[in-house]
Amino acid sequence: MSSYKDVKASVLREYKMTPLAYYNRYQSAIKQDETYVMFVNRLKTLLEYYIASRHVTSFDMLISLFVADHVKLMLPAGCLDHVLTVENTLDQGGCLMIN
Repeated sequence: MSSYKDVKASVLREYKMTPLAYYNRYQSAIKQDETYVMFVNRLKTLLEYYIASRHVTSFDMLISLFVADHVKLMLPAGCLDHVLTVENTLDQGGCLMIN
């Protein structure tokens, strides 16, 4: 049983999406051939994965994440590329949080 858990963790770690991929899937999600309840659950799951991938552990960090994401939408292309590059090199996949 423990070897299954190790293999599962390894596979999930290898194939997990980046925080940006979770964010993009959440932002671009549309209702498909599913009920509204299923659609809302899919949105909730994508948002939870995104928040977890950014290692958010408090309400203040969540607010900072949402503000940072909003500001990133307004950045010039070169500046945004730099911010995304820095975020992708952070050990925890974290976000450049607003304090």
